[in-house]
Amino acid sequence: MFKKISLFISVALPLFISQSFADLECVSFEDKDTDSGRQVRAVFKDSETSEQFILESAKNESFNSYVETLKSLSIKKGYPSEEYAQVSFNDRNINRQKAKNLYHLYTLSYQGKEEEKTSSLGFVQLGRMPTLGYKEGTEGNPTAHHDILKKWMELGITKQINENEGLKGENFKRIENRGLSMVLPLFNTEKEEKKISSIEACYKLVCKFTNLAKESGEEKDLLPIEKTFPHYVVSLFVPEDGNIDYFKDNGFSVDENKGFGWFYPEGETPQPRTMVTRIVE
Repeated sequence: MFKKISLFISVALPLFISQSFADLECVSFEDKDTDSGRQVRAVFKDSETSEQFILESAKNESFNSYVETLKSLSIKKGYPSEEYAQVSFNDRNINRQKAKNLYHLYTLSYQGKEEEKTSSLGFVQLGRMPTLGYKEGTEGNPTAHHDILKKWMELGITKQINENEGLKGENFKRIENRGLSMVLPLFNTEKEEKKISSIEACYKLVCKFTNLAKESGEEKDLLPIEKTFPHYVVSLFVPEDGNIDYFKDNGFSVDENKGFGWFYPEGETPQPRTMVTRIVE
């Protein structure tokens, strides 16, 4: 028995180590108001390789690159469409920057240890996932949103006002002022190791924003629209999206609940989605 256990450890340990995520440290953080809105630049450095991953508020001149990145995505479903790129760029980036909100579109770039210049890895869209206001179901399926409502309770975001009232949409209230930060990477690279570290940098940026909001007490530092503190970082993908594995490699839990197909149904037909979640620390 002892030999079997020893063999398992010797085989499993390398696997566990290989799944560990990048050890990144924030070495630079700039947050300033400009004529065009709030501009943030954060640099995260890998303690082992000295590689740097830079997240910087996207500017107006980034729009063409944004469109080209959307065009290059191998999977289109679940991402902003090229057709409405100008709308998404303005609404989720320019307008939020003008409102001085932290959660907008960021450029994502990389700089190696011996490299003088940075190279683009794409973009990342930061935002919020709605957590209240869901009806219990749809006209054709009265219990359609049950799994979504249960998920928010499982994550400790909401709770029932009256347990006897079941999963009615109006029977939920927020716990403290908790919300969900949405992270959607738009990669223009196929290098897996760069994607894994980039996602870790995004997660740590949200953690930094959360601490900043708690220290400042200012509404502009909270998640947009709901004005809540991130309690979890989440993202939603179609099941075949390879980005799911990169989030998993960064300590995110993966939930393939079929009920998540009701987040973005086409009519009364649910469209499968996989959710990744990681608690903010």
